[in-house]
Amino acid sequence: MALLSRPECLISLAVEALVTYVSDLLLRLVTFPQYTATDNRKQRYVEQTCRRLQEEMYSTLPSSLVNEVTAKLLYCINKTYSDVYYSVYRQWGDEVLPMVLSAILHPALTRLESVEDLSHTVECHEFMWDRLFLNIHGMIHGFPNLKVLKYGYIRRTEEWTISDINVSENLEHFWFLELCNDKFLENVAAKCHRLKSIDVSNSSNVTDQSIQHFLKFEHLEGLNISFTGISECGLARLMAGLSQAKVCHSGCRTTFRSFGSNQITSFQIDTLASEFQNLTTVSLCPKDESSFSPLKKLKHLSRMTLSSMEFDQVEDLLFTIGTQLVFLELHYVYNVKISFIGEMCPSVRCFHLTSGSFLDTEAEFGFLLESRHRSCSAVFSSVVCLYLDFPRICTEYLVSECKQLRKLYVRTGSRSARQLLESVLQRNQLTQLEKYHWGTCTKTGGDVIVSRPTEESVCVSVVDPFQRSKILLRTEEVFLFRDQQDSSTDTANPGPRDLH
Repeated sequence: MALLSRPECLISLAVEALVTYVSDLLLRLVTFPQYTATDNRKQRYVEQTCRRLQEEMYSTLPSSLVNEVTAKLLYCINKTYSDVYYSVYRQWGDEVLPMVLSAILHPALTRLESVEDLSHTVECHEFMWDRLFLNIHGMIHGFPNLKVLKYGYIRRTEEWTISDINVSENLEHFWFLELCNDKFLENVAAKCHRLKSIDVSNSSNVTDQSIQHFLKFEHLEGLNISFTGISECGLARLMAGLSQAKVCHSGCRTTFRSFGSNQITSFQIDTLASEFQNLTTVSLCPKDESSFSPLKKLKHLSRMTLSSMEFDQVEDLLFTIGTQLVFLELHYVYNVKISFIGEMCPSVRCFHLTSGSFLDTEAEFGFLLESRHRSCSAVFSSVVCLYLDFPRICTEYLVSECKQLRKLYVRTGSRSARQLLESVLQRNQLTQLEKYHWGTCTKTGGDVIVSRPTEESVCVSVVDPFQRSKILLRTEEVFLFRDQQDSSTDTANPGPRDLH
């Protein structure tokens, strides 16, 4: 979305105006009193209005912008509808919503994604389709050119299961996190023979029964089955089948480039490195204290996600291939050596560090902060996207070091988040920042920093560098709002509130 991310661009302004108009139209159709009559006039009015909207969308929206505009519209429609979901307007809103969605979904659509990038943790992209999912899923058949379908984490508000899909055989990339199941994959395998990548991670209802379906895809380049219901024996059978398929379909199948799984053993790590040497992306969680050193064979590896392990299991690997990496995520990795990563991974552009612990001492971080500040030496200078849910001193060091940040997401349990931000700004002015979120992850008791009183004010601000002062002003308003909340709770004492 490079074009639409430029606020000064005329096209961006036009798209923002369209998004605002459609969101306001949905709200007006759902809530205005004159549309609550019991006769059929309100139904006819909505149908006519949506038909005119559809005609305008079809006749004026350039095909080159269809995917990007649709993503923005769906996000804002979901947010608008969420505001009235639990109100008295819900019943009528459930009738209006499909008509509005049908009007804005263009037949030239080739990408339908509920998230910007599924490599980012769920807190980054939130639940973008939680109110729209069933309606959108029912309209999939209307897009014959659809090549990319990505269902991210969907917040289930009712008891429902999805077992069928009516999608074009042209589909090449299919991701359905958390809620996929064996029956659904069976239907996908029967209809979509050109699939190149599949991600069904965190879907407990995907079991060993789906292995036969995965092995049917001759063009498969990527597969993520992390934290599914697939057993250890099933994983071994899957890897053996993929290896054999690579040989059997060598004349018509592209190279396998991406793989993700948990409960992976030392033997399977070695098999992965030996059999699929063109891998560029791995997402792995070991079953035991396995060493990841065999992955040093992967000369093309550039994106790596590791979870639930000790840092020394991967230290040797980072020493060898750290210069190759552009994306690194460590989740629940313990005794992390932050300074070591900075030295060994100079090309990382996206760095995620969540939970776990670090081995560097507070004194070492303090020394590094002061010495870097004086010498202006570059560590983590290539990082443009940073996601942190880690102790304060580590957060302060990393944010201060990343001078080229464009996207920043910080969750800190510290009670002094404002002081932490002020300390960072003394060392790093964050002049390149485009999107950011800064707040606490406190769940029970203590402070809860309200990081976004409105959606556009903080969490997804897209700004010109010259507007940085406005960002910081809005941030101060957020902290002021927190202070007011604290003072009110001193008297009313309603208990902690997590507004994130």
